[in-house]
Amino acid sequence: MLDNSNSGASSFSTSQGSAIWQSGWIDELWGQLTSGTFSGIDNVVLESDIAQTRGQVLADLDAIDRIFLGSNDIDKLLSNVQKFARSNSFNPGIDSVTGSPITQPAKSLARVMQYLHEKGLPDLTAQVGTLTLDQVSLPGAEGALSITLTNHGGLKTESPVNVKVFATRQPALDNSAVEIGAVNLENLKLAVNSSKAISAAVKLPNNFAPGDYNLFVVIDADKNLPEANEANNVIAIAAPQKVAWQFGNVGTRKDVQLQLTESDGDVVRFNLKGDGYGEVTERQGVKQIALYGTTDKSDLTIQADGDGNIVENVVVNGDLKQFYGTKTDLQGNFTISGSLERLVLDDISNAQISIGPSNKLNHGVEIKLDQASNLTITSQSAIKSLSANSWTTVNGGSSLVKASELDVLKIKDGFNANVDIARGLKQAKIEGIAAGIWKLGTTNQLDLNSTAASWSLTVAGELTKLDVQNDMLGSVAAGSLKRIFVRGDLANAKVLVGANFGADGRAGGGDDSYGSGELEEFIVYGNVLSSVIGAGLNPRDSSFVNGNEQLVAGGRIGNIEVKGQVSADSRFAAAQFGSGIKLDKRTINPEVDARFLTLSKVIADVDAPVVTLTLKEDTGSNGTDKTTSVTTVIGTVSDESEISRLRAGFGNTPAANYVDISQYLKNGSFTLDMQALSTVLGRPLTDGSYTLYVIAEDSFGNVSAPVSYSYVLDRTGPTLSTTELKTANTADGLIHLIGSVNEPVTVIATLNAQSPKTFTIFAQEPLT
Repeated sequence: MLDNSNSGASSFSTSQGSAIWQSGWIDELWGQLTSGTFSGIDNVVLESDIAQTRGQVLADLDAIDRIFLGSNDIDKLLSNVQKFARSNSFNPGIDSVTGSPITQPAKSLARVMQYLHEKGLPDLTAQVGTLTLDQVSLPGAEGALSITLTNHGGLKTESPVNVKVFATRQPALDNSAVEIGAVNLENLKLAVNSSKAISAAVKLPNNFAPGDYNLFVVIDADKNLPEANEANNVIAIAAPQKVAWQFGNVGTRKDVQLQLTESDGDVVRFNLKGDGYGEVTERQGVKQIALYGTTDKSDLTIQADGDGNIVENVVVNGDLKQFYGTKTDLQGNFTISGSLERLVLDDISNAQISIGPSNKLNHGVEIKLDQASNLTITSQSAIKSLSANSWTTVNGGSSLVKASELDVLKIKDGFNANVDIARGLKQAKIEGIAAGIWKLGTTNQLDLNSTAASWSLTVAGELTKLDVQNDMLGSVAAGSLKRIFVRGDLANAKVLVGANFGADGRAGGGDDSYGSGELEEFIVYGNVLSSVIGAGLNPRDSSFVNGNEQLVAGGRIGNIEVKGQVSADSRFAAAQFGSGIKLDKRTINPEVDARFLTLSKVIADVDAPVVTLTLKEDTGSNGTDKTTSVTTVIGTVSDESEISRLRAGFGNTPAANYVDISQYLKNGSFTLDMQALSTVLGRPLTDGSYTLYVIAEDSFGNVSAPVSYSYVLDRTGPTLSTTELKTANTADGLIHLIGSVNEPVTVIATLNAQSPKTFTIFAQEPLT
C-alpha cells in the first residue's frame, strides 16, 4: 500500500499548478512495485524537464485513486491508470508526411484528469425485460431475466462489470436482500450511447419462505466501474414475485416436487402423486401442511435428510391413499376429512390424529409410528393395524385410540394409552408394560408382556385369550373369558367374568354391572396375591371381600391351576367350579377352602337398615320440644351389613331426588351441620319449621323406609316491652308491671334485689 497520509489533497485540479509526469514514469513506478524494489516516491527517476514535487505526485495519486477505484490499492490503481491512458487518445495533430490526423497516448496524469473532466465518466443504466419464472414459483425454481445495458456516459467502458438480481420479502421485516441471480462480465466494452443485451440466470433459494417478493437489479454491484452517476444503478422489477411452498399438481404442472432446506442444512422433499396439490406454510418457524383435491389414489411422500423435520399441523381436505413420512415428526394435529389407507410418521407428541369415514367395504387404515407420547387417534374408519415402538402418556397429558374396529395393535415397548374400540380388537401384542383404560367390544387374543396397576380392561363380549408373559396387575371385566395365562404373578388384580365396568371403564363406578359369565381356564405360573377372580360375582359395593358379595346363577369357573402360592386375602368366586382345581400343586375342594366363595357360603341379609334422627341440641323451653337455635342434626344407622348409601331430603322432595349424604357417615353415625343441611335443602336454612327425611341402603340392596324428623329452627330472640308500673292504689294491693312479648317466653323478674321470680307467659298476652 502507498502511504499518502501526508498528501494534503482531498480533491483534484487541472490548473497550471498540477504536477506533470509522463507515462514513462508510470512504467518505471509500476516496474519497481511489481519487482519489489520500490522504496519511495523520491526514488522513482523522473524526466529532467518535468518539474514536480513529492507532494504534487501524492496529491494526483490520491485524486486518481478516488476517481478510479475508491481504494488505496496502489498496484491496482497504477494498472488501471496505465491501461486507461493507453486506451484513450489525446492531443490530435497532423502527420507531417501523410497530412493525416494523429493521436498520442496521454503522457501526463494532468491530461488524463483534464480529459475526464471534459468527457465525463461512463454511466451504465439498465432496462429490465422478461423474467421466465412462473407468477407463483417454488423455492429452488430457476429462470432467466433479460436485461439491456446502456452506456449514457461520456466515455466508453472497458472493465469488469457484474449485474446482480436481488429479492426482498414484503412486508419487509428488515433491510436484507437475497441475491437470486447474477451475470459477471469480465470485460464490458460498451461505447458511448451503446447497448448490450444480457440474460441473468435466476434461481430462488431452497429456503425461501412463502410470500410476496420485490425484485430489483443492481448494475456494477461490486463497484468495479467508476461512473458519472452511481444512483441509477438500481432498477426495480415492476411485478412482484410470489413464492409458495406447493407441490403436486401446481397450475398446469403435474407431480411438482417441493424441496426445502432446513436451518441445519438438511433438505426436505415433498412429493404428491395422483390428484390434488399440497401447500406448506410456517407458523413461528414450524411447518403446517394442507392438501387439497386429493382422492383415494393420491400418495404423499416426505423425504428428509439427517434427523428429519417437524410438522405441527396437517389438514387433508379429501381422501388420501398414503401419507408417508418416516422422518417426519408430528407435534400438533393430523386431520383428514375423508378416508386414508396408510399413515407412516416418525415421532409424535402432544398430537391428535383424526381420520374420516370410508365408503369402501372392508376398508382399513394402516398406521405406523416410531415414538408416540400424549397422542390421541380417533378414526371413523376401521383401523387395520396400529404399530409403534413405544407409546407413553406423560406430564398430565392424555392418550387415546378410538375406532369402530382395530385388527392388530403392536407396540414394541410400553403402551400407556386408553383404548376404545366399539366392535372389537382382534389381536394385540405389547412387548412392554400395558397401562390405560381399555374398552373393547370383543377381542380374540391379547399378548402382553406385563400390566400396570392402573390398567383396566373391559370387554363387552368374549375375550378369547389373555396371555401375560410376566406379572399382571390391574382389572379385567369380560362378558366371557375362555383362557387366561399369567407367566408371572397375579398381584392386586381383579378378573371378573360377566362384569362390565361401565362408561368410565374402571371397577367401582356407579354404572358397573355384574351378571353371569364363564371363565373356562385360569392358569398362573407364579403366585396369586391379594387378587379376586370371579365369574358371576356381584360385590354389591367397592369391596370384593367384605362378606356381602352375591353370586349370580350360571357363573362358572372351569379349570384353575396356580403353580405358586395363593394368598389368604385372594378370592375365587363362582356359583359353579370345575373339577380340575390345583393351587400350589395341590387339588382343592372349593367348598372347604376359605379362599373360594361358593353358593353355600354366601351370607344373605334381608333386613333393612335402621335410621334414627335427633337434634344435636334442643334449646327449647323444656329441652324436648324439638325447637333449637343450633342448626345441626345428628343420626345413626345400624345394619348387620355395610351401608352402601345414605340419602336425605326435606319436606315434599321426591325420594328419587334425595341428596347423597354418605360422606357424613362414619362408624354408624352421621352429623349434618348448617352447610350439609343447606345442601340437602338446596338453599340456606332460615328460621322456621322443617321435616327432614333420611333413607339408608345396605350392601345387599335392602332399603329403609324414609325416616322423618320435624323440628323448629329459631335463632331470633323474643321482643319484650313494658308500658306501665303500678305500685300504689291497685285493686288487689299488688304491684303491677304491664307490658307485652311477641312469642311464648319464660320471664324472670326481681323486685328490690329480692329473690328472682320465674313464670311463663304466652305471646301477645299482657305481661303483669
